[in-house]
Amino acid sequence: MKLVMFTQEKLVFFLVAKPQFQKVTDLRGKTIGISYFGSSTHMVAEGILRHYGMVPGKDVNVLPSGDDQGRLAALDVGRIDAAVGIPPLDIVAAKKGYKILARAGDYLKLPQNGIIVTDKKLEASPDQVKRVIKGTIESLQFIKNQKEEAMEILARWSRLDKDMAKAIFASYGPGYSTDGTMTEEGLQAALQEGLTRAKMEKKVPLSRIADGRLLSEAQKELGLR
Repeated sequence: MKLVMFTQEKLVFFLVAKPQFQKVTDLRGKTIGISYFGSSTHMVAEGILRHYGMVPGKDVNVLPSGDDQGRLAALDVGRIDAAVGIPPLDIVAAKKGYKILARAGDYLKLPQNGIIVTDKKLEASPDQVKRVIKGTIESLQFIKNQKEEAMEILARWSRLDKDMAKAIFASYGPGYSTDGTMTEEGLQAALQEGLTRAKMEKKVPLSRIADGRLLSEAQKELGLR
């Protein structure tokens, strides 16, 4: 399996808390809700807490609390004091008076999404893979350059009112890549995070997890390089 491009180069997760907490360090001795142990929300919670010198499970409790709606409900009834989530939970939570204490992209330099292809597919159908890459880049460019139309499509597809679609777009927008570029820094961070979560101590070359050749070709053909 190989990563062939990034679609979201920045995490859009965030830490939301009850309004009495003004900063992350105020959560010492409190409980943060995540989806489940080993999840991306767990990784984000640990990363933000460690940035502020706190040890998850010791200084701050970490509690599996289900999906975004489950975590919001847990906040409402007082089962947890804060939660990690993704848009549009930030928008819904803000309307209830909860406070965003941190956004993961400011603390963890990790990509969030990309396209992964099997080695067999890369070898047997490189043209097909490149077409997928080019189509995805064109979509990313559309999101970047045609924001109003992109928001209208989001509203229709998700059956949302325009204000909610605009708010979701604003939350997700900063995380999107514009051309699929996979930086060495981003790849190395993703690799290290995977090794850490798998509790593996070994050196793995980036060539084992990513292949940027078709991406470079696609970018050149689209006039981006």
